[in-house]
Amino acid sequence: MWTARGELDLPLAWRDDARSILPPIYVAIFAREDLAAAAAALQRVLFASGAGSSSMVERLTALARALAGSGADTRLLLAVLLSGAWGCRLTFNFWRKGGYNLRYEDYRWLEVRKLMSPLLFELFNLVFVAAAQHLLCLLITLPAFVAYAVRRDGPQGATAPQPPPPLGGADWAAVALFCALLAGEAIADEQQWTFQRRKRELIQAKQPLWGDYRRGFRTTGLFRFSRHPNFFCEYGMWWAIYLLCAALPCGCLLGWSAAGAAGLTLLFHGGSLWITERISACRYPDYVAYRDTTSAIVPGRPGPRLPDRDV
Repeated sequence: MWTARGELDLPLAWRDDARSILPPIYVAIFAREDLAAAAAALQRVLFASGAGSSSMVERLTALARALAGSGADTRLLLAVLLSGAWGCRLTFNFWRKGGYNLRYEDYRWLEVRKLMSPLLFELFNLVFVAAAQHLLCLLITLPAFVAYAVRRDGPQGATAPQPPPPLGGADWAAVALFCALLAGEAIADEQQWTFQRRKRELIQAKQPLWGDYRRGFRTTGLFRFSRHPNFFCEYGMWWAIYLLCAALPCGCLLGWSAAGAAGLTLLFHGGSLWITERISACRYPDYVAYRDTTSAIVPGRPGPRLPDRDV
């Protein structure tokens, strides 16, 4: 299907429209039994609370007890909640850039087209865009499958289903890490969105440019510490999911279900970084100085502020 859409000459970005939707769906599929158990327990509590008067605190306490007694795996429910929050944020960011417009195409794909012959580009479309990217959407959710398998099968040698492993301090630390990275990516995207929108307004109004607006790219906010803080937060969130759903319950620091998070990390440090940096260095004369003094993806010590230059 994705290849056929390419043959219809739809922009590649349009074929990225499911990238923020598929992973939460996959996680929900792995957690379907737990979601059903939690929904049934919550429905009973809400029905009972509706029949009498109770305070908000009492209702929340009853809901928490119902969830705990439902047999649902809190770990999988958290994975559904976290991946859903990730998907909503990414979908919103894609939408406000016009990503769901049939003619929208990410500027990086335009550069990729220039670097390849038509035949090579069609192979790239088939192998990477149509297959590998959507395989990666499945791979990053494998930790949720591990949590489901542990919940279903229990430890090796068990003859009956086991109760879900209880959450500990390390599990909640992984949840907190995910939330911090989600907030970090939202802040980075908002800073970049605000900057680019203001830059366009100044250029269209023929107003004088200064600082980063004159340079053409942002070096303030989170971009003082990393040239691509959103890249770091993006793959970091899926490492947090891996910790929560696979590494901690299984006691294995690095297992096969880390393939998705590892693949996403390699994608950002390899292809995404290379093409984005290539475009920025060609567009903006000062970008080389920024590149030489500021960490690429992993946040680091901020470099010196770039001097203003006359243009």
